[in-house]
Amino acid sequence: MDVQVEFIEEACLLYAFEADPKAVERLIGARRLRLDHYTPLSDGITLSDWSEDPRLVTVNKWGEGALVSEVNGGCRGAQPETLAKIAGAGYEAVSVCWQGGTIPGWGGWRRLIAYARNGHLAVAFDPRRPSNRIGGDLAAMDAQLHGLDWAADRRHAALRLLERFAGAELLERFIRGGHKPDDFFIIEQPPQPLDDSAFRAFLEPPTTGS
Repeated sequence: MDVQVEFIEEACLLYAFEADPKAVERLIGARRLRLDHYTPLSDGITLSDWSEDPRLVTVNKWGEGALVSEVNGGCRGAQPETLAKIAGAGYEAVSVCWQGGTIPGWGGWRRLIAYARNGHLAVAFDPRRPSNRIGGDLAAMDAQLHGLDWAADRRHAALRLLERFAGAELLERFIRGGHKPDDFFIIEQPPQPLDDSAFRAFLEPPTTGS
């Protein structure tokens, strides 16, 4: 791993196995950032502050799939509707997220490890309590989780987990992105939040044959 994990205060990384980056861009509702078409958020971000916008992501080919990175406090890649959308499109999706605020859709969790496939959540947990899991297949990540020390350094363990899924080394530039606007994408039309019924269905194991 070529990443200075200790300097990454907030991050949300979403890996879609065997997915093309352009397909993932469409699924998460992202487009290439262009300042001449950029509308800042209403919370004090101006045009010159574009690099601080929490809607910004990078999307890179990595390993056998695509990696989406958010480092400005955004957490779209960790939300249930995003995982459901990607898993429902036939990809395996792994999300690791840590940040200062709570992650929408997960009952107050500030940190998340989640794995979705076949349109459903296989397993998710807060890495502070890795044995307390939810999902339809709680042992789905056991092979990749083996030997990871969550007590010593949860962020480092989370990135190691991603590397095991991708079969590739994680590089700093994949997480932090570049310096120019066109190095980034902006999520403008994200998947719609799951209603209660859809969320319950997402947590259940897929039916036989699905």
